[in-house]
Amino acid sequence: MELIGALGGFAVVVAGTSAWLSKIWTEKVLEKDRQHYRKELESLKSKYEAANKTLQSQLGKIVHVHRVQFETEFKALTEIWAKVADLRSEMAGLRPQVDTSVGGEDAMEKYGRRLPRFSQTLEEVKGCCLHICPVLFG
Repeated sequence: MELIGALGGFAVVVAGTSAWLSKIWTEKVLEKDRQHYRKELESLKSKYEAANKTLQSQLGKIVHVHRVQFETEFKALTEIWAKVADLRSEMAGLRPQVDTSVGGEDAMEKYGRRLPRFSQTLEEVKGCCLHICPVLFG
């Protein structure tokens, strides 16, 4: 009986030691896996951060180029519209609603007096468009 008791006690010691060792071994394996996945996660994180920085840089350049292009086009169109407004005013002056005569001028003399200003303004519009259109369409 003593032998069975001794063997039973030994079995309990072996079982306890075995459980303790398996717990330590499992924790070590899990810790090793955690470290491996941490390193892999950090590697992926740094890789994606670098890609993100590159994309942000490219996007910043594109936005800057578009902003400069927009501002240039807006300035050009503002200049053109100012000239077109002047041209419209001169065109309306060729045949005004209410017309006054200066010293008995006839209709052709009035046109002859007003036409050079209109022609000059029209040339300014053409010149402005020729100068600016390459900016807009080039």
